[in-house]
Amino acid sequence: MSELKVRRVLDSPGRAPAGMAWDGHNLWLNDYESGTLYQLDTDSGKATKSILSAGVVSGLTWDGQSLWQTRLDENWLQRLNPANHDIDQTVEIAGYNRLTDLSWDGEQLWVLSQNTGRLLKVDSKTGRVIITFPIPEASTAISCHEGSLWITYPDPMKYQAETDSFDWVSEERHFFLAQVDLTSGKEKGRIELSYLPMGAEWVDRRIWLAHPAAGNLYECELT
Repeated sequence: MSELKVRRVLDSPGRAPAGMAWDGHNLWLNDYESGTLYQLDTDSGKATKSILSAGVVSGLTWDGQSLWQTRLDENWLQRLNPANHDIDQTVEIAGYNRLTDLSWDGEQLWVLSQNTGRLLKVDSKTGRVIITFPIPEASTAISCHEGSLWITYPDPMKYQAETDSFDWVSEERHFFLAQVDLTSGKEKGRIELSYLPMGAEWVDRRIWLAHPAAGNLYECELT
């Protein structure tokens, strides 16, 4: 697979950047520490709007009209109107939790369930899980682009139900950005990273990655 080159680095307006969404004009960013949703001007890197959210906000996507959020401590998705800040819809994903991120493919939502290691295709109207695919446990971010899903994850890491935590299961520790086929759920290739992003979003031909440990957003290009 191609290499990933960082073309630009922006400071995050919050200390814990996570899920991101592109609405065609602005980049939106969740900050899970403060529970704040930011609207960013990608030219200046400055926040032009902020919306306070309840809970541990994590994933974010844009469906063409509204934003969708996940919360790490809940098993539901919420559709948010960014103009008036109203929650227009809440969809429960029964049987799954630790929903770290989600992405819109033009018709349906794709959701990461971190502790179960499942990729869920979800009907946005009913919350019905249409299909699931296995993915690495502890997967953190997802973005749909040109018929593929791009997913970030650490490897090898496993979920420990007794402590509700994730542990490394090998002395070797890696972080990956993987390209996954929408139809089969199979990994088509992957790029090793030096850090674990908590958010990913394609904007035109470049992908933005959120690095909470550094407090940065990286605009990257496949070369």
